[in-house]
Amino acid sequence: MCAALRTLENEEHYFDEKLTDLRNAIDEGDAGGVGAPNAFERILATIKNKDLVRD
Repeated sequence: MCAALRTLENEEHYFDEKLTDLRNAIDEGDAGGVGAPNAFERILATIKNKDLVRD
């Protein structure tokens, strides 16, 4: 049981790190200024709305 909990905690930590990296990449891309203004904000808003619908 303890091993299973440690595994879950390790996976959670791993995915938290990946999510942080993804958010940093999005911020970097958004600051690059190549795309349309606020493109990532619109994408994130869409994702958040879909997450709310799933819950």
